[in-house]
Amino acid sequence: MSTPHPSSGRSCSNGGRTECYVTDQAPEAIDALERAIEHYRAVGDAPKEGVALAMLARRVYGVAVSASRKRIVHDAISILEGIPGES
Repeated sequence: MSTPHPSSGRSCSNGGRTECYVTDQAPEAIDALERAIEHYRAVGDAPKEGVALAMLARRVYGVAVSASRKRIVHDAISILEGIPGES
């Protein structure tokens, strides 16, 4: 059984990551990214989870408190550093 994509039923295209960002819908974009992160975590897609966390860190800049931003950035780095890359 496949897991539904986190953007299903959202008013912003691409799970809110693009349209919400461009149209300055910060709360909607943050919500969509958080749901995407949960989805990627649930299906074990670490690369996409790390990228979504990095996008969330950029999106919450100026919105979230410093400790929250630092946690998001730390989580993104930890996940992305653990993914084997090309040599």
